[in-house]
Amino acid sequence: GVVQRSFTDVVPPGESGRSLTDVQRARTIGASTVRGAISTLQDGAPFSAPVDFVLNESGEPIFILKDGSVTHGNVGEAPTAALLLQDDSSGHSLTLVGPVGPLPEQEFAQSHVDFLNVHPVARECIAEGGLGFYKLTVEKCFLQGMSEQDTGDWLSLDEYKEATVDTLASCAASIIDSINNERRTELTRFCEAYFAEGTSKVKMVGLDELGFDVVVTPADAGAEVASRRRICFTNPQQSEQEARSIFVKTFFQAWDPPPAKKAEDGDETKK
Repeated sequence: GVVQRSFTDVVPPGESGRSLTDVQRARTIGASTVRGAISTLQDGAPFSAPVDFVLNESGEPIFILKDGSVTHGNVGEAPTAALLLQDDSSGHSLTLVGPVGPLPEQEFAQSHVDFLNVHPVARECIAEGGLGFYKLTVEKCFLQGMSEQDTGDWLSLDEYKEATVDTLASCAASIIDSINNERRTELTRFCEAYFAEGTSKVKMVGLDELGFDVVVTPADAGAEVASRRRICFTNPQQSEQEARSIFVKTFFQAWDPPPAKKAEDGDETKK
């Protein structure tokens, strides 16, 4: 069988580790997502459209609307809207609800810079005119989990606004892609040593400062028995470089020979 190993930078399987809080995950979804679906009311019926956005420091979406567009007209008549954001890696979704209005003048300078840093192609469109900056003032936020059994939760608005964003939010997708495409063999070897079981397929599907998620298919089993598993770091990762270094070190440890078993009391060493 596969011998289970111990690793210096990840919590042993079976021991409780940490995950992002719901409000941290909500803020992280907003920080790592650049496009959502905004729903407004048109003649009393819902109307949805894609919208590019950026969050301000309080987690409120800033976006541009074209004069005369359907969404622009709708918020003029009924300002309450809902913005749906989807995190494909974790399977979570976030809905932000509140009134939409023109971006206050005192917030324009910073929000304008932040928006163009994320959506540089919008610069030419803005220069042509006919567009305005708007803000959705968040009054409610709803986080939906990844499983069908998770019915979701309304989050505390104060906690949402004060929550911190995962430090790896901006680089998680890049690291995941790199490991799945360039270091899949090492990831598989690590999971076999960590979980002490053979595998036929392993894929990393999530990463944050507190740990990472993998989908593991046991050896000689079909894809229908694949399971998502959480592996926690012993300490939070503070940067992309730190996280990548941890994976290099951890994967290297998986190739080390397992420690020799100690002789039982009373056993005699054969010469």
